[in-house]
Amino acid sequence: MAYNLKSESEVKDYINNLGIEYRFGCYSEKKPEVCHLLADFLEAIKKDYEKAAKVYRNNCDEYKYGKSCLKYGTYSLLGRGMYISGVKHPDIAANTNVTKSDQFLVPKNMKRAFEYALEGCNLGRIEKNSELSEKYKTRALEIQEDIQNNKTLTFQEGLPP
Repeated sequence: MAYNLKSESEVKDYINNLGIEYRFGCYSEKKPEVCHLLADFLEAIKKDYEKAAKVYRNNCDEYKYGKSCLKYGTYSLLGRGMYISGVKHPDIAANTNVTKSDQFLVPKNMKRAFEYALEGCNLGRIEKNSELSEKYKTRALEIQEDIQNNKTLTFQEGLPP
């Protein structure tokens, strides 16, 4: 079917059909490349980061698709799309009542980010390693600077020379 992409209604139809095709290719045909495209679609078009994170993670774990491993690693690094639904998060007080409709943002998970980024590297997606390593390096330098700036004088430490 030909689309007139100058018509708003046809653009909406095209985007809707694109999502349907990606879902079919991912869930029925089980093609890792299409699963990655579905996650990209959920992220960029639908702005549904939680679903995109699930698709990236599943595509990495089930199909060992390197691009999805790196993308999920980046999501873990940023804390993007990481929610726990209906579960009491450890950072929330024990006396909080949690219902199924509650959602809590999961904090950034550097360990998980590293594991998935490494998996992506091991699966041959080397061109993204420099980008991810730069993010890790920047974050490590921020943490190091925070430690230096917030250093206090401890018992019997004395002043530096």
